[in-house]
Amino acid sequence: MTIVLRAAVAPAEWDRFVFWHKDGWVWWLTSWLDYLQASGRQDKSMAELDESGHVIGICPCLLPVPADDPLPAPLGHDWVVDWPTRGQPQRKQTASGFHTRVIDLSLPETDLWRDLRRSSHALIHRAAESYSVTVAPNLDGLYSLYHQRPDLPQINNDCWHQLGKLHRAGILRVYEATDLIGDLVGATGVYLWKRHAYYGHGRALCGNGVSHLLQWAIIKALKAEGWPWYEVGWEAKDGDDEKAKQI
Repeated sequence: MTIVLRAAVAPAEWDRFVFWHKDGWVWWLTSWLDYLQASGRQDKSMAELDESGHVIGICPCLLPVPADDPLPAPLGHDWVVDWPTRGQPQRKQTASGFHTRVIDLSLPETDLWRDLRRSSHALIHRAAESYSVTVAPNLDGLYSLYHQRPDLPQINNDCWHQLGKLHRAGILRVYEATDLIGDLVGATGVYLWKRHAYYGHGRALCGNGVSHLLQWAIIKALKAEGWPWYEVGWEAKDGDDEKAKQI
């Protein structure tokens, strides 16, 4: 057996191991590791090779964590946790005090709608009268929305290049919201991997329920396609009531 740095392993070989391993995780793919590296981390990832040079183990590791890290704060546990959580009732606390929420898409659509905040119901109804949601063919719309909101955290061009790879591989899907004349007003990126969907990126040029409409459209679309879980991210803090923990 031989231990080598990730740079010594062909990306296809590394990704093949991640895909076929039962515990392989989307965030271990080379494009995502390259994304983190482009965001300011140093790649210390390693792989274990057998006598034939095939990957039989990996250890993704990128350090340090920059102040503007694109991921949420690390999980604040001192034991191994199974993330993402395996069902809506479970919420894993992070070092920043937030919890991650997973929506069980096997529930009837009426139950999923009921679980939204009442104020979100009204926002979605109003937004649906003015906007429509479709799957985008590329990242151009999301890219343009990021650059139209310089007041919010940005993604550098090297990171966008890696996101493009994930999109072309079918792992990153973008949903766009347009108004009645076809102008783009919002977009959301979702990662799809091994029966789980994860919220990734989002921007909207206005309020008016655009972001809420996007999320509800994504929930319905993923459910219709048979995805069982949708991880919507870190949304609540201890002490918040249940309404504050819902979309």
